[in-house]
Amino acid sequence: MAGKVPRARFALHLLTQVTTKIGSQTVLSRKRIVLAAVAALIVLGGATGGMLISTASGEATEILALDVAENGFRWVVDETPELAENRMPQHGTEFITLGYLYPAGTLDGTNGVNPDGTPEFPDKVLGTWICRGWYLPGASAEPMAGPVVVTTQTFLFGDETGARTIVSDGIERMEVGVPFQRAITGGTGKKFEFAHGVQTQTFLGLQPEDRAYGVNNRVELKIR
Repeated sequence: MAGKVPRARFALHLLTQVTTKIGSQTVLSRKRIVLAAVAALIVLGGATGGMLISTASGEATEILALDVAENGFRWVVDETPELAENRMPQHGTEFITLGYLYPAGTLDGTNGVNPDGTPEFPDKVLGTWICRGWYLPGASAEPMAGPVVVTTQTFLFGDETGARTIVSDGIERMEVGVPFQRAITGGTGKKFEFAHGVQTQTFLGLQPEDRAYGVNNRVELKIR
């Protein structure tokens, strides 16, 4: 694609923000996020397994805990993106990407997708993740910090496209181990047609170069 920003350039910029040097070795810092309190409540069963709990107001809340493995080969940016001086996507550059949904705890920050773009754990795939949005100034900042993109995420469950979905909107950060929140704005299907609530997302790390530097995220969807 003419004018396409190389995926590797963005990944290498990000890696400089999340690595620490020890002597002559560079070690990627991976803070493993242990959601122990949440795990005690969540039972993943079937395509959208979760557990219903009741709030103090009596309103039912369902919590879904998922891992997202981006398929970096499906990451596409605008054909003629605006670039910052460091050649990173400038504020306002559009993109879209796809990935796989797994039960929380499946990913370690670097896995989830094979070098050919297929899921590494096909028997655990719960659905498809679609993310589209725009880059923010934080993506090209030195050092990278704060919100780097603003996006709409679509979580597709099951075999029938669109039959069961959850949609969220908000900013995204790419600091390892730093959770942030997004708004759940809707959904489809009998189970999620009136969905609203909060998504908590944590960046786990990047897959290696032969997997196109796809991102790994852990998300908790608290649906009311």
